[in-house]
Amino acid sequence: MVTNKYKRLGVNTLFVFIGNIGPRLISFLLMPFYTYWMSKEDFGIQDIIYIYSVLIIPYVSLGLYEAVFVFPKNKKIEDQSKYFSSAIFIVFLMCILFGILLLLLPDEINNILFPDPLKQYVPILFVFVVLESFQRILQSFTRGIDKMKIFSITGTIYAMVMLISSIILIPQFKLKGYWISLLLADFISILYTFIAIKALKYLHIKCMTYLKEMLYFSIPLIPNATMWWIVNSINRPILMENVGIEGVGLYSVAGKFPSILNVIFTIFFSAFQISALEEYSKDNYKIFYNNIFRVILYIQIILTIGFELFGGLIFECFIDEKFYVAAHYLPILCLGVVISNIAAYIGVTFTVTKKTKYFLYSAICAAITALIGNSLLIPRYGIMGACIAIVISQSAMVYYRWYKSKNVINFTDIRKLNYISILYISTILCYYCISNTSIKITCILLEFILITLLNSDILKNVKLIKRLK
Repeated sequence: MVTNKYKRLGVNTLFVFIGNIGPRLISFLLMPFYTYWMSKEDFGIQDIIYIYSVLIIPYVSLGLYEAVFVFPKNKKIEDQSKYFSSAIFIVFLMCILFGILLLLLPDEINNILFPDPLKQYVPILFVFVVLESFQRILQSFTRGIDKMKIFSITGTIYAMVMLISSIILIPQFKLKGYWISLLLADFISILYTFIAIKALKYLHIKCMTYLKEMLYFSIPLIPNATMWWIVNSINRPILMENVGIEGVGLYSVAGKFPSILNVIFTIFFSAFQISALEEYSKDNYKIFYNNIFRVILYIQIILTIGFELFGGLIFECFIDEKFYVAAHYLPILCLGVVISNIAAYIGVTFTVTKKTKYFLYSAICAAITALIGNSLLIPRYGIMGACIAIVISQSAMVYYRWYKSKNVINFTDIRKLNYISILYISTILCYYCISNTSIKITCILLEFILITLLNSDILKNVKLIKRLK
């Protein structure tokens, strides 16, 4: 039984990895291409439009992409079809309402939300939100009905379309070429998923049967998504006001590399959610939960220290020289991503116990902290102020989620985790506080060795890898 649960987690992780790594890898590999053909202002505009979409999508989709992952699992096809049809029908109606809202938006509000550099991209925002809403429903449902191979192929198709269209369109159309490529990749991957899972057989005439049940689960997640948006994205409008659209562009480029940490974690986490739902009621779930946490935390620390040591070199190899200054923000942004991933990992407890209200409460706590932090720090410290605010707000979320979940699933060996955390933060302080390069590298490496020694007990988990063979 132990072997099976780790093996299943490994298999699911592999499929999710294939499904997600394609788009992420292409985005990363194209960074030299993007930064050569696009300006700092282009990156700033792209980032603002994207974060608007992140805010809007949960409302247009009513968060139903979360419900169609959880509820259809292990159900009969007839029930699965009712869940799927309910979600598709409502999202279709919500997309129409969103389009009408954009058309009827008063000029005063329109000018505030979309000043001149952004106004021409409003139609692109609408199409992207619509496609992403349906993409999330289809992808979540595909995972929910355990068609993981299709999920992984979809990601590969998306990546290939994005690669080919970007190379063709961006040199000619710059930022607009980027968005056309993105929309085309979304559309074709949606079409493939719809055909591959034979979605027509899941479209049921009585499509409102389970809507109330799904909305009861998903609606509380919408304010949570908004709070997350405030935590991660409210800094962009504040940056645009205090530093300018080019400052947003620099922040965007700086964030691309730490996001690799988030990609790796998200790929794993998507698979871990499946295993958590399956294993939660079993006796040894706490051991399973703690083993996995220690391993992924150590992996993230390794990658973060790699960015501390080689961030400048990575930028010289992958990024156009006009963006080199952004490398200065890599370590602190990496810390923010690691803390965010810890919060997400703790939050899986609320998913398996269906106590989704704590997602909202923890996000409100972090959002308030983010609003205060960004408002105070960005006017004084610019981009670095935004980076520090992210770390503070994510830390507030981790503490709240840990406090609320510790009676269900608590971390073992808290003292050792505290030592590891202190050493890890010390590596970042060394990066910013020590000017001598040799001394800086020596201190960071020594701290890394100590972190590795403290994590020596997790080497036992190598046995888990053997069990996957």
